[in-house]
Amino acid sequence: MALISRCRHFITNDSGAMHIAAAFDIPITAIFGPTDHKSTYPLSRDYKIIRREIPCAPCKRRECPLGHHLCMKNIDTETVLKSLAEDIERNTLCQK
Repeated sequence: MALISRCRHFITNDSGAMHIAAAFDIPITAIFGPTDHKSTYPLSRDYKIIRREIPCAPCKRRECPLGHHLCMKNIDTETVLKSLAEDIERNTLCQK
């Protein structure tokens, strides 16, 4: 918790750490795959959810029942980094 509290932005999956960052009101980029973004989103003012709209998601399972796990594999690094850059730019502009 001490390390998370020092972050200026937090990139995470749907996890307890995401909710800790939300409690500290840290901007969050949350990656959702098989979990339900509508019921477990971060309770924060400043967050962005990255997910892929595929027919089988959210299945809410640890193991992909179809064996492809496309809900996570279809989220590429470039998408996450672009989202982070946009958030940093927005927050920088808001602070001026």
